[in-house]
Amino acid sequence: MKLHGQKNIGKIYHDTNKYLRMGKFVILKKAPSNYFFVLKHDSNKKILQSELYSTKNSCLKGIHSVQKNSLDLNNFVVKVAKSGEYYFIVKARNGEVVGFSRLYSSNQEVQNGIQIVHSIANNSYIVDKAI
Repeated sequence: MKLHGQKNIGKIYHDTNKYLRMGKFVILKKAPSNYFFVLKHDSNKKILQSELYSTKNSCLKGIHSVQKNSLDLNNFVVKVAKSGEYYFIVKARNGEVVGFSRLYSSNQEVQNGIQIVHSIANNSYIVDKAI
């Protein structure tokens, strides 16, 4: 795994308890030119996912947008899926959706998810699994 961060760009890391106590963005590759990221919290559960990006650099910009925009709770919007389950999206200042959550069975659970993203995204490290 390659970890991207302000101080650690290019270093190889293995998951340790130290890093699992915080969030991590994982860059993944779905097809030759389809990159996306997921944000996982300390239980290693996926809590947020991005759209598909055509380049890894665009994917990294998406991560930085989530980190920046998740600091403001006004950028989170709760939605209800056709199944009746709840999810949330994170919007950038221009209104573009930069991430969406997994499905939750209650409004309380989705609010907890928002609080987790709000509190961990800005300090989460980045793991590149799309190498």
